[in-house]
Amino acid sequence: MAPTPEDLRRTMAQRARSAIAACAARREFAIAQLRAACGELVRAGVATDAWLIGSAAWGGFGERSDVDVVVRALDPSRVTETADRLAAVAGVAVDLLRFEELAPSFRDRVERDGARLA
Repeated sequence: MAPTPEDLRRTMAQRARSAIAACAARREFAIAQLRAACGELVRAGVATDAWLIGSAAWGGFGERSDVDVVVRALDPSRVTETADRLAAVAGVAVDLLRFEELAPSFRDRVERDGARLA
């Protein structure tokens, strides 16, 4: 028996709901892991602050999204190492930005609208 148009609609709707739920779970896992890892960075004196920005913080996070993190007082020589470490624990690619290298207006937005990680 061939599926009906209603069967197909239900199947597609269920797939969409499953994809949305999977993205939400991936986002929540990544944020929890980043909070812990950024907290360690601050406690170790590697950075003084960390914020989540971009789609993970402001909406639109999808299955191909990376995570954008801004850190303050991170030595420039440690950016790649730190980004790799954060990506490993978060299970998602991390775009790591140094607060000091951002334009003043963007620094203001990070401090105002970013989700504090540490």
